[in-house]
Amino acid sequence: MPRNSLRIDKTGKLLLSEADVVRQCIDWLEIHGWRCIRTGYGAIHRDGKAVEHYGEEGMPDYLAIFYTDHGASALVVWIEFKRPGGRGCKKGTLSKLQRVWRDVERERGAIVLIIDALDQLKSELEKIS
Repeated sequence: MPRNSLRIDKTGKLLLSEADVVRQCIDWLEIHGWRCIRTGYGAIHRDGKAVEHYGEEGMPDYLAIFYTDHGASALVVWIEFKRPGGRGCKKGTLSKLQRVWRDVERERGAIVLIIDALDQLKSELEKIS
């Protein structure tokens, strides 16, 4: 199947991938003035050895920032995107490391959203703004 082909289930419903959800949501956020930064966890390797790590295990896919008052303050939201309606670790739910990261950051006062649809993102942002 070509990479950009539409996927449709047996009932004719369009099936979105996580990448589809990310594209929709990031496009919408940026159109509405949000600054979206892709995050991640990994390492820089030299000669087959990890020499520098970046990010944190379990951290969300994106950090979204909406500046207010000419930069004097901002609304900051961590967003983990998931495939819509998924089941299981690889199909839309959080891994153990992601759950731990979310819980620790929420305890610190962070806003951490788990999003699988643009309408859900809009609804969650409406609640906090």
